Amino acid sequence: MNNSNSTTRTFRARFNITLDGAVLETRNHLLTITGCSWETITATLDGQPIRVLRAAQITEMALQMGTFEKIAETAVTPIGNKRAHALHIELGRLGYGRGYGVASEVLNREVTSLAALSADDAQEVLSYACGQLSLPTRGLVAA
Repeated sequence: MNNSNSTTRTFRARFNITLDGAVLETRNHLLTITGCSWETITATLDGQPIRVLRAAQITEMALQMGTFEKIAETAVTPIGNKRAHALHIELGRLGYGRGYGVASEVLNREVTSLAALSADDAQEVLSYACGQLSLPTRGLVAA
């Protein structure tokens, strides 16, 4: 999988549950889909992991009985080369080689460039690596 093809999209799914024309309940959900192929897709509903089949069902209900709209994506600023280099070095010192494997494991997606990680993702990877060795969490090098 090419990491540049991995995407995360969030949708608002709204629909009514009706019985004999009467509205019993109104559902309003945030559905987040991450991945670029059926083998790698994961989904969350209102922040909780769900099965992809359930995500498809909710999508279909919203499309047929309500609204289904994409929520604008917020831009993620990558950490860049300087901070990625420092992260590579630190992960190497901790015994994780260049760090791609541990980053992929922690973030649950293929990571082919540490420079493309967000600051939050990079800190999560470093915190995990330190935690595995019972070391205090270190902060990232400032940009």
